Amino acid sequence: MEDEAELIARTYLDYFAAFQTLDPDVVLPYYHVPCMILSSDAVRAVAGIDEARALFAGMMKGLAARSYGRSEWTSLGLKQLGASVAVLSAGVIRYRTDGAELERFGATYTMRKTDAGWKIVMLTVHHADGVLDLPAAPSR
Repeated sequence: MEDEAELIARTYLDYFAAFQTLDPDVVLPYYHVPCMILSSDAVRAVAGIDEARALFAGMMKGLAARSYGRSEWTSLGLKQLGASVAVLSAGVIRYRTDGAELERFGATYTMRKTDAGWKIVMLTVHHADGVLDLPAAPSR
């Protein structure tokens, strides 16, 4: 049986793969709604599923317009803050369909354990050098 850290890491890696489909309906099950998304330019409090779908659809449409092709993570750290709360931090590189680097950033997720598994409650997008120095997450 997997321990909680492995479940959290697996949930993130599954979400990471799901995001690359650029399909909001594939991504939404990984989020707890309500949720928050914090970036350098905005704080978005997402109250309902329709609002979440619209937010991700806009984000993904923007990525497709920039010739987004795929992502890879460069570092992954995880810290459980209790039985039902965890923080996961990752470095991310996005690439265009031609293989050129599109952008680098850090993403830190606050996650909550629910009856349906671990869900993202808050996503903070930040500079790549701001990835939290957390213990390494278990391997896939």
